[in-house]
Amino acid sequence: MSAVAGKNGAVNICASYVGAPASLCNVRNWKISETTGTIDTSGMCDDGVQTFIAGPTAFTVSVSAVWETDETDVVGSPPTIHSGAAVDFELFPDDSLSDLYWSGSGIITSYSVDCPYDGLLTFELEIQGSGELTHPSAHT
Repeated sequence: MSAVAGKNGAVNICASYVGAPASLCNVRNWKISETTGTIDTSGMCDDGVQTFIAGPTAFTVSVSAVWETDETDVVGSPPTIHSGAAVDFELFPDDSLSDLYWSGSGIITSYSVDCPYDGLLTFELEIQGSGELTHPSAHT
Protein backbone atom coordinates (compact mmCIF):
# COMPACT_ATOMS: atom_id res chain seq x y z
CA MET A 1 0.00 0.00 0.00
CA SER A 2 1.22 3.45 -0.83
CA ALA A 3 0.30 6.39 1.39
CA VAL A 4 -0.79 9.66 -0.21
CA ALA A 5 -0.13 13.11 1.23
CA GLY A 6 -3.00 15.56 0.86
CA LYS A 7 -0.73 18.48 -0.03
CA ASN A 8 -1.21 17.86 -3.77
CA GLY A 9 -4.97 17.39 -3.63
CA ALA A 10 -7.40 19.17 -5.91
CA VAL A 11 -11.08 20.03 -6.14
CA ASN A 12 -12.75 20.47 -9.51
CA ILE A 13 -16.24 21.95 -9.55
CA CYS A 14 -18.71 23.41 -12.04
CA ALA A 15 -22.37 24.28 -12.30
CA SER A 16 -24.24 21.11 -13.28
CA TYR A 17 -24.68 20.50 -17.00
CA VAL A 18 -22.26 23.30 -17.97
CA GLY A 19 -19.21 21.23 -18.90
CA ALA A 20 -16.17 19.67 -17.32
CA PRO A 21 -15.43 20.75 -13.74
CA ALA A 22 -12.60 23.31 -13.40
CA SER A 23 -10.04 23.34 -10.62
CA LEU A 24 -10.54 25.55 -7.56
CA CYS A 25 -7.38 27.41 -6.57
CA ASN A 26 -5.81 27.28 -3.11
CA VAL A 27 -7.94 24.56 -1.57
CA ARG A 28 -6.90 23.99 2.04
CA ASN A 29 -9.04 20.97 2.85
CA TRP A 30 -11.78 18.75 1.48
CA LYS A 31 -13.76 16.00 3.14
CA ILE A 32 -16.37 13.41 2.13
CA SER A 33 -18.83 12.04 4.69
CA GLU A 34 -20.97 9.05 3.75
CA THR A 35 -23.87 7.79 5.83
CA THR A 36 -26.32 4.92 5.64
CA GLY A 37 -29.73 5.10 7.25
CA THR A 38 -31.32 2.10 8.91
CA ILE A 39 -34.81 0.66 8.72
CA ASP A 40 -36.29 -0.90 11.83
CA THR A 41 -37.57 -4.42 11.07
CA SER A 42 -38.55 -5.23 14.66
CA GLY A 43 -41.89 -6.73 15.49
CA MET A 44 -43.79 -7.83 18.57
CA CYS A 45 -42.47 -11.36 18.17
CA ASP A 46 -38.82 -10.18 18.55
CA ASP A 47 -38.96 -10.25 22.38
CA GLY A 48 -38.26 -6.52 22.65
CA VAL A 49 -35.02 -6.75 20.66
CA GLN A 50 -34.70 -4.35 17.77
CA THR A 51 -33.42 -5.52 14.39
CA PHE A 52 -32.44 -3.37 11.41
CA ILE A 53 -31.54 -3.51 7.74
CA ALA A 54 -29.49 -1.00 5.79
CA GLY A 55 -31.53 1.86 4.35
CA PRO A 56 -30.78 4.75 2.00
CA THR A 57 -27.27 6.11 1.64
CA ALA A 58 -26.27 9.76 1.50
CA PHE A 59 -23.10 11.82 1.32
CA THR A 60 -21.87 15.36 1.91
CA VAL A 61 -18.73 17.12 0.74
CA SER A 62 -17.00 19.94 2.63
CA VAL A 63 -14.39 22.22 1.04
CA SER A 64 -12.37 25.09 2.50
CA ALA A 65 -10.13 27.32 0.38
CA VAL A 66 -8.48 30.72 0.18
CA TRP A 67 -10.82 33.29 -1.40
CA GLU A 68 -9.18 35.15 -4.29
CA THR A 69 -10.48 38.11 -6.29
CA ASP A 70 -9.62 36.47 -9.63
CA GLU A 71 -11.21 33.09 -8.78
CA THR A 72 -14.09 33.11 -11.27
CA ASP A 73 -16.04 30.46 -9.32
CA VAL A 74 -16.38 32.68 -6.23
CA VAL A 75 -16.78 36.16 -7.78
CA GLY A 76 -19.41 37.38 -10.22
CA SER A 77 -23.14 37.82 -10.08
CA PRO A 78 -24.00 35.14 -9.19
CA PRO A 79 -20.78 33.16 -8.89
CA THR A 80 -20.77 29.45 -9.73
CA ILE A 81 -20.29 28.70 -6.05
CA HIS A 82 -23.27 29.97 -4.06
CA SER A 83 -25.85 28.48 -1.76
CA GLY A 84 -28.51 26.63 -3.75
CA ALA A 85 -26.30 26.00 -6.81
CA ALA A 86 -26.42 22.55 -8.42
CA VAL A 87 -22.84 21.43 -9.08
CA ASP A 88 -20.76 18.54 -10.36
CA PHE A 89 -17.46 17.86 -8.60
CA GLU A 90 -14.28 15.78 -8.63
CA LEU A 91 -12.10 15.36 -5.52
CA PHE A 92 -8.46 14.31 -5.96
CA PRO A 93 -6.24 13.32 -3.00
CA ASP A 94 -3.23 13.92 -5.29
CA ASP A 95 -3.64 15.70 -8.62
CA SER A 96 -0.81 13.66 -10.17
CA LEU A 97 -2.91 10.49 -9.76
CA SER A 98 -5.45 11.34 -12.46
CA ASP A 99 -7.39 8.08 -12.09
CA LEU A 100 -7.71 8.25 -8.28
CA TYR A 101 -10.65 10.51 -7.42
CA TRP A 102 -14.23 10.71 -6.17
CA SER A 103 -16.92 12.38 -8.25
CA GLY A 104 -20.59 13.20 -8.10
CA SER A 105 -23.28 15.84 -8.18
CA GLY A 106 -25.05 17.79 -5.49
CA ILE A 107 -26.43 21.06 -4.24
CA ILE A 108 -24.43 23.63 -2.31
CA THR A 109 -26.33 23.88 0.96
CA SER A 110 -23.94 26.23 2.73
CA TYR A 111 -21.42 28.83 1.58
CA SER A 112 -19.57 31.10 3.99
CA VAL A 113 -16.69 33.58 3.77
CA ASP A 114 -14.36 34.16 6.73
CA CYS A 115 -12.47 37.46 6.96
CA PRO A 116 -10.22 37.36 10.04
CA TYR A 117 -8.40 40.46 11.25
CA ASP A 118 -5.03 38.68 11.18
CA GLY A 119 -5.36 36.08 8.42
CA LEU A 120 -6.38 35.22 4.89
CA LEU A 121 -9.85 35.63 3.49
CA THR A 122 -11.18 32.08 3.13
CA PHE A 123 -14.43 30.38 2.16
CA GLU A 124 -16.12 27.13 3.06
CA LEU A 125 -18.86 25.26 1.29
CA GLU A 126 -21.00 22.20 1.97
CA ILE A 127 -22.44 20.09 -0.82
CA GLN A 128 -25.35 17.71 -0.19
CA GLY A 129 -24.81 14.82 -2.57
CA SER A 130 -27.55 13.93 -5.02
CA GLY A 131 -27.40 10.50 -6.60
CA GLU A 132 -24.44 8.18 -6.46
CA LEU A 133 -20.95 9.07 -5.25
CA THR A 134 -18.40 7.54 -7.62
CA HIS A 135 -15.44 6.06 -5.73
CA PRO A 136 -11.93 5.66 -7.11
CA SER A 137 -10.85 2.30 -8.43
CA ALA A 138 -7.73 0.61 -7.06
CA HIS A 139 -4.60 2.48 -8.11
CA THR A 140 -1.58 0.43 -9.12
